[in-house]
Amino acid sequence: MKAIEKTVGPKSNHAPADWESIDWELVQRNVTDMQNRIAKAAQEGRWRKMKSLQRSLMRSFSAKALAVKLVTEEQCGQSAGPDGVVWNTPEKKFAAIATLANWREA
Repeated sequence: MKAIEKTVGPKSNHAPADWESIDWELVQRNVTDMQNRIAKAAQEGRWRKMKSLQRSLMRSFSAKALAVKLVTEEQCGQSAGPDGVVWNTPEKKFAAIATLANWREA
């Protein structure tokens, strides 16, 4: 019997290898599209669908990458957070994406 390798989450053939290779237009489009789908589900009163889409957005690479980008590119983005860590290099920013977790999972 062959061992089955368990993976966490879907694997993408287009996953960026580092901070510089992230397609920011695609990331922004992904986040905007998901936000629009959430708004549409809310307008239609489809609360379970809305909650499911919200969960998907919070766990998505695009949302996490955009959050890191927005926080680090703010005027005060060079300030340390409550944990004392500063994401001031592309390597640290890319690593930070992986460290972001849903607050209920933390």
